[in-house]
Amino acid sequence: MATSAPSQIHTRLRVFLAVARHLSFTRAGEELNITTGAVSQQIKLLEDWLAQRLFRRLPRRLELTDAGKRLLAAVDPAYAAVELAIGRLRGGALSGVVRVRTLPSFLATWLVPRLPRLMARFPQIELQVEAEDSTYSLRDGEFDLAIDLNDGSYPGFQSTVLLEEEIFPVCSPRLLEGRPPLLGAEDLRHYPLLHDMTAWRGSPPYAEWERYLKAIDGVTFGDSREQGVVRGRQFFHEPLGIAITAPQGFRIVNDSEQLMLVNGARDAALVMRVVPQELLRKTGTSHDAILRQGLGASGGRSEQLTLGGSLPATHYVGPRRDSRGQTGTLDATLVTGPRGEVFLLGRAARDAAALDRARPALREAELSFRPMSAADRIAARPWQLKLVPYPAGGFAQLARSSPLTELPEQQLRLLNGAYAGQPEPKPGQLVKVVQ
Repeated sequence: MATSAPSQIHTRLRVFLAVARHLSFTRAGEELNITTGAVSQQIKLLEDWLAQRLFRRLPRRLELTDAGKRLLAAVDPAYAAVELAIGRLRGGALSGVVRVRTLPSFLATWLVPRLPRLMARFPQIELQVEAEDSTYSLRDGEFDLAIDLNDGSYPGFQSTVLLEEEIFPVCSPRLLEGRPPLLGAEDLRHYPLLHDMTAWRGSPPYAEWERYLKAIDGVTFGDSREQGVVRGRQFFHEPLGIAITAPQGFRIVNDSEQLMLVNGARDAALVMRVVPQELLRKTGTSHDAILRQGLGASGGRSEQLTLGGSLPATHYVGPRRDSRGQTGTLDATLVTGPRGEVFLLGRAARDAAALDRARPALREAELSFRPMSAADRIAARPWQLKLVPYPAGGFAQLARSSPLTELPEQQLRLLNGAYAGQPEPKPGQLVKVVQ
């Protein structure tokens, strides 16, 4: 388990207490004057350090896990006791001169609006604040404390993390004029990348990137295990234990609510959803009950099937009436997965003619639905970002062993900012690859 500095642990525990109090990342961020993303990151770092999940991320709220409840029971009274002790120690008024150096931008946007509250709380303290970004004045004894933007490396000094920086790319709309549209990450290769090499004062030119590289080593690249993995025409969902193959010429579209296998003409698709537990509680797991009571099927034709060698399924074609009383046609297959979930494989098309043309391919896709095999589980392993020394053969050499199938060398260049005339990495320098 990686160790963390006491100041980092303190910061993360403060964030944890705020989230536990509000059960909301957003409200905790408002209390602490940090972004929701920074709150989420601090909680993730704390959970990783503890190797315990502290919160359950529910659709519209948070909920403490048992581990989170135990931590709250230990930390909350401890912090309350510390605050009480500090209050007692401060019985005598603090006084004196405190010399503070900080960045001009931080002074103007964050510190100045809070100075009235600080002075009201400590009226006998004379606060001398100077806007300066020198890295030497603190060491020379000109100031008592400094607020800087960097990686926190101050040999011989104690440092405390106040806020986490969130870095992301932005551009002016005018930059898009006369250039290829930004539809995906690969399109960034057509644009210049600007980076402030002096953003972290006193640090090496690429200190931000070095920290970023270390942070992302081993993170998932592309599809995750939880959302399901697309590999060419194959879709794998390990937590559900199922796989399905798209017919030739189809593409797979995976989002949070459903999976779609869309034909090349984009006028027909097989749509796969998990039947909600709320519906199953009302109807049970019987396919006929789900069709009749849950989906409003009436009459029509049912066909019993076995998919993937072992999964019971029912294909239904016929009329249906939805919850609003509107009638239509349902052409779908219900199948019970290997772990008890019931899946709805519905056929959708622009019109009846498009559905008739696509029907053989949609049938082929339905019949490919199966429990994951040992080979499927190997193929379903999510890709990860890894750091490797830049080889003599450059990105072309790295591309030959990459699992990326579409323009692998270009994608690797994009991942490392080595495109559009940017300098090549030096041999031995750590670069990002996909494994």
